[in-house]
Amino acid sequence: MLLDFMELLENVKYINPKCFEDEKYKHSKKSDIYNFGVILWKISSGRPLFDKFSKRNEVLAIHILQGKREKPVEGTPNQYIQLYERCWDHNPN
Repeated sequence: MLLDFMELLENVKYINPKCFEDEKYKHSKKSDIYNFGVILWKISSGRPLFDKFSKRNEVLAIHILQGKREKPVEGTPNQYIQLYERCWDHNPN
């Protein structure tokens, strides 16, 4: 169990926050949609995700669980921003 949690922390930037909220949470299409939104932000920004957190993944996990996400990059089209924000919504549809 501890090893699984440590693996989650190593990949916290890309993992659906629901995995941290509920240990019984199963990977689903919604998880993939969340991940897709994260990747879309990364493509639009050209930067590493949450680079200000460096190696402090446990702090980052709390940050993400509080609903905080990366900010849109200036010059990104609004429709693109709306798409990835809908993907990484806490309850994506």
